[in-house]
Amino acid sequence: MYAFGRNESRYVKEKQLINEISLRLFQLTEASTAGIAVYGFVPETRINLNSALNNMAVSHEKFSKNLEQSARIGDNVEHSNTQEAIYDIKHFKNLNGRANCLVFFSA
Repeated sequence: MYAFGRNESRYVKEKQLINEISLRLFQLTEASTAGIAVYGFVPETRINLNSALNNMAVSHEKFSKNLEQSARIGDNVEHSNTQEAIYDIKHFKNLNGRANCLVFFSA
């Protein structure tokens, strides 16, 4: 939710891509969970990995709902960028066994 500024309609394809990947993940695996953390022009300016890990979805339907709730443009003036998101991911210390893989998309 960063590359196109505040133009929410331009993020439709990005959300569709993430949603399609989720669909395939849950179709092709037996016991998967997936979380979503966003950055950019979103309500929570810094990427929130704790929220993503605490709300891991056990189905594509739940992930899709989490995606719609998380990936929306916020009213705030501030925004985060890719460099800040990568920094936050690299320095995240509270994983506590909640995930074993990270997939990072950047448009």
